Amino acid sequence: MKTQRLRFFILLVLLGTMPAFGSVSGVGFVYQPLTTFGTDADPKIIVAKVPIIASGPLENVLVYIAAPNRLPQRGPEIIEDSNLLSLLAISVEAEWVEKPEHYVATLNLSQMKAPDQYDLTDDDVVKAAVKCIRGTIDELGMKKPWKIRITPRSQDDAKWRKYETDYRPHPRK
Repeated sequence: MKTQRLRFFILLVLLGTMPAFGSVSGVGFVYQPLTTFGTDADPKIIVAKVPIIASGPLENVLVYIAAPNRLPQRGPEIIEDSNLLSLLAISVEAEWVEKPEHYVATLNLSQMKAPDQYDLTDDDVVKAAVKCIRGTIDELGMKKPWKIRITPRSQDDAKWRKYETDYRPHPRK
């Protein structure tokens, strides 16, 4: 009986401390840059708050920013994937760096395809992606500082340095 109580107590302590270790399990939200290609919409990119089901460390949620997003459509499909990042082979990763105690979000453009067919520039896409990374960090409610890094294509070596910044989250209420 005593061992059962001890196990139950340990389980309660572990469950109670999970948020302190920065993990998530359940429905959350990320921001994605969606294309309006094939529609009559005015903006070429819409930054949308998208629900996801996630579990694991909070920083793993950022990979969903680049996940394919198939919007519901009536009639013949106009587009199979509306997420510009997945369409253009761009990925997002994040990690916790113990010293100097911050997170790093990496926008990986090394395999990026040209966005010409969507009537966009590389700069339009990267600007929207950084906006989505910041919005998702804010949505997670994390308080630690972040570094946003960009892994460029070989021909764009220094082009994206202006987007590599330190970011202090503005948690949503």
